[in-house]
Amino acid sequence: MKMILISISISILLLLTTLSCNENDCCSEIPGNDIIYEFSILDNSDRDLLNSEISVSFNTTDIRLYNYNEIKGDTTMIYNGNSDAPYGYVIIERDSIFRLRPFFDTSDKLEVKGYIKWNSQDIDTVELKLVQQSTNIKRLTKIFYNGSEVWNEETSSNPEYRYFQIIK
Repeated sequence: MKMILISISISILLLLTTLSCNENDCCSEIPGNDIIYEFSILDNSDRDLLNSEISVSFNTTDIRLYNYNEIKGDTTMIYNGNSDAPYGYVIIERDSIFRLRPFFDTSDKLEVKGYIKWNSQDIDTVELKLVQQSTNIKRLTKIFYNGSEVWNEETSSNPEYRYFQIIK
């Protein structure tokens, strides 16, 4: 009986150790996270444009995301009123910087294009390149922001850390 309790205790300890994550890793603590990424938006003076306490920041309640449908050539605003992220994104604070975590539709494609409408004058393009790992799992390999590569799994010093900054 004592050996069984020791085995169970060791198993629990190993499980907890395996599940622990590096606090610098933006995305690894989330199961099924192979397509999750985050980014921050700063201005030329390093002011956080997602921080609502800064006067020049974006009004984060007005940000809208749009999925691009390549076949139809049109866009659809992301909205799901029953979701914790009804407009397709969440804003989180990590390391004293606010970050946007967008959720574009990746369900049936390996190349995804979407738009972020910050306000009536400012719209940016996000393109994602993915690979199919297995039947139900995709992995993000590249991110392009307004046509420029901002993250690449092959060249990243930490491929699990899918985070980048944009200067506007």
